[in-house]
Amino acid sequence: MDRVRNDEIRDRLGVALIEEKLVQHRLRWFGHVQRRPPEAPVHSGIIRRNNDVKRGRGRPNLTWEDAVKRDLRDWNIIWSMKQDKCVFDFKEHTKEIYTIRWSPTGPGTNNPNHQLLLASASFDSTIKLWEVEQGRLLYSLAGHRQPVYSVAFSPDGEYLASGSLDQCLHIWSVKEGRILKTYRGTGGIFEVCWNKEGSKIAACFSNNTVCVMDFRID
Repeated sequence: MDRVRNDEIRDRLGVALIEEKLVQHRLRWFGHVQRRPPEAPVHSGIIRRNNDVKRGRGRPNLTWEDAVKRDLRDWNIIWSMKQDKCVFDFKEHTKEIYTIRWSPTGPGTNNPNHQLLLASASFDSTIKLWEVEQGRLLYSLAGHRQPVYSVAFSPDGEYLASGSLDQCLHIWSVKEGRILKTYRGTGGIFEVCWNKEGSKIAACFSNNTVCVMDFRID
């Protein structure tokens, strides 16, 4: 008998994952019905195993507030904190979004003359740069070949660093949407970070190493 993967069966029959149904229920409740207390416990619908943390039997590992924040992040939905409603729903990625980062620009920042941007990194190997005020896609950055786990804006907001499982750290021009420099390591990259001067970039690799690289545009 042929072995057919569960995800292939779900795709053919149009059956949604139970995790997605729970997420939809939480967001629908959060946005349209009522708010539960932020500290209320909630089951996430995802089975996790923590080797170093002991929890009581059946006790949820997330609060309601944590679950909603995670759902908003993973589904790339922007909510207005003043109006209590969804402002934009970005759906350009074709796979799950792993992380998002706000640019250090716009009103109230050290770079008030530059527009506020949002960067989203996904398992579809791309990074999206969004102009938040108008809710439009500025660039789709497609330089990686495997899932992108981390992005970080430089302190002045002019550059974006990205790290992927393809072992590459790319430095992008935010203004032009193109790669300026590439650093290659010996393992997948799970985290990237700038120093406060914007002159160095640190990357955490899957082979248990951390590399710090000088950055300058000649």
